[in-house]
Formats: sequence, structure tokens, C-alpha cells
Amino acid sequence: MALEPSEVIAAAIEAARPEADAKRIAIETRLASGPNIAADPRRLRQIASNLIGNAIKFTPEGGKVTVALAREHGAMELCIRDTGPGIAPEFLPRVFDAFSQADPSLTRAHRGLGIGLALVQHFVVRQGGTIDVASPGPGQGTTFTVRIPARVA
Repeated sequence: MALEPSEVIAAAIEAARPEADAKRIAIETRLASGPNIAADPRRLRQIASNLIGNAIKFTPEGGKVTVALAREHGAMELCIRDTGPGIAPEFLPRVFDAFSQADPSLTRAHRGLGIGLALVQHFVVRQGGTIDVASPGPGQGTTFTVRIPARVA
């Protein structure tokens, strides 16, 4: 299905805004528009909603979440960066494993089951894309980058 990714991402941001506002978390956006691409809008919305929701969930009060959408190297690139607790380098390779939690006590406090990122990865791959995660380490935030080929519809 042909869609304008920036509209889908903007809708996911607006749906998450009340939770961000409640924690006084600023959401900074940079959404580049471009030609429509062939993708499933429901899945793209689920991908964005989960990643934005996680960023807000794990970012402390008064922090910041940045959502950037760009066209890079023939792909739609969605980057979601937060100022949360970050992820230890030894856990990064397992972050997309189902039921895998870096700090179960932190995740339990935020009501997580450990399946959201596994589902996100599945949805991204089904769209022909990739997802990466980066974190300089504990206390330094996390960045998720989703790339989906910009197959012009």
C-alpha cells in the first residue's frame, strides 16, 4: 500500500504526546516528507508507536526524545533517540530477543514483558527493512534506527 511515512510517524507521535507531557518529556521531531512508499501503514505505525513509547517509558522526567525521519541511501530512515538510562554494551546483541530484559527490575517497574522489541524487529523485517540499536552505555540514552527500502509506489 502506498503511504506518506511522515504522516504515519506524526500520528504515532501525537498518540504518545499525553504520556510524554505527563513526564515533562520534550519530543523533538524532524520529519522529512517525500514520495509515497509501498509499506503497510498499520505495521509502520506499530513500529513507530512501540519505539516512541519505549523511549518515553524509559526516559526520566524532564528528558528528551528525538524522532527523525529522513530519506537515506534509497531507504526511509526513522531514528528514535532518548535521554534514558541507555543499554549496557554486553546486552545490545540481545535487545531484540523475546523475553530478554537488560534490567528486569527496571522493566517490571514500567510494566514490560520483553516482547515489544522482538515484535518490532519482526514487523521491520516483514517490510523488507532493518533495525539497529546503539547506546554509548548506561546513563547515556539509546538510539533505534529503522531502515525500510523506499520502494516508490
